[in-house]
Amino acid sequence: MKKKILSILLCLCMVAVLLPTTALADETPGSYGYAYDVDRDDAYPRVGTTITLTGLDFPLMSDGSRGDHKDGNWTLTKVGTYSYMKSVGKNTNNLDGIVDNVAGAYGISSDKKDTIVIHELKNGDTHIAYGVIIATDQEGSYVLFLGDSWPSTLGGAGYLLSKEEKTGTVTVTAEMIATDFVEQTASIALDPAEDYTFPAATEGYGEQTPLTVTVTNTGTVDTGLLNITLSGNNANCFTVDKTVIENIGTDSNIGASFKVKPITGLAAGTYTATVTVDGTKVDPQEIEVSFTVNPASQSTPVVIIVPDDTTNTTDPAKNPETGDNSTHLLWAVMASSALCAAALLFSSRRRGEEMQ
Repeated sequence: MKKKILSILLCLCMVAVLLPTTALADETPGSYGYAYDVDRDDAYPRVGTTITLTGLDFPLMSDGSRGDHKDGNWTLTKVGTYSYMKSVGKNTNNLDGIVDNVAGAYGISSDKKDTIVIHELKNGDTHIAYGVIIATDQEGSYVLFLGDSWPSTLGGAGYLLSKEEKTGTVTVTAEMIATDFVEQTASIALDPAEDYTFPAATEGYGEQTPLTVTVTNTGTVDTGLLNITLSGNNANCFTVDKTVIENIGTDSNIGASFKVKPITGLAAGTYTATVTVDGTKVDPQEIEVSFTVNPASQSTPVVIIVPDDTTNTTDPAKNPETGDNSTHLLWAVMASSALCAAALLFSSRRRGEEMQ
């Protein structure tokens, strides 16, 4: 009996521990159970001001029509900076106007406007709007979101997203934290990032396999125009298939690439050059490439030995001047197609005189 009671108590303790954990798991950051289309005063508030929200109505859909329910699986996710939205053609006229108005209300300079973070509002898997968060609380229980599903000239669509059901009049405070601004930085990275050596080849080689270099945007704004150049003593011994990259957006999954390779017909030797990618908005990035050409194989030396007839060692006719019986050795050495054959002729005294 005691064992049974103990077992029940243990089970109850486990339930008490698990219940809060399960409840917290449902509170996914950026996910809200309710969405309302709201009138707000004013439409684009300054930082720190109180915003009065009224007319909590069914939220607007992506086509500007009203939905038929306020509850649902409403989510806000970061898409990228405003600069990124422009680079991929997702900046609608309404979104442009919202960003301009928000930047003006928050006192953001024109060169920082591109860094405003854009979020996407969805209900389940259905896209509703792109826009800007202008107010939220520290606990994330509500968010005031300006979406592009309503003309920006009319203030854009004001969505109050809440984890709890709301009625009547709601007041919120416009805060900088809601916009999640980031510093404007432009930077790039190369892959490969290290210096590269092409496989060696032999004189008379054919076209070489090029190296593909990928350029990635690692900053928070677009890169602008990028230039690709070759420099160094052997720069003219390599080629690139393009010298310009028009632009790379802020999505790190979107990059650009070019190819570099040695030219054909190089003589034996080692060649190096520096490949540089730079632009007016980014720090230059570079890698060094090298290529070795080995000399063609030399011909094997040919040795020809031509002996004299040594049967008669006393016949002066063998050498009319000395009467010597000589053995002549002819060496023909073929060094290369650029060298002539050389011959050496030497003699030794007659075998009989050597014995003396």
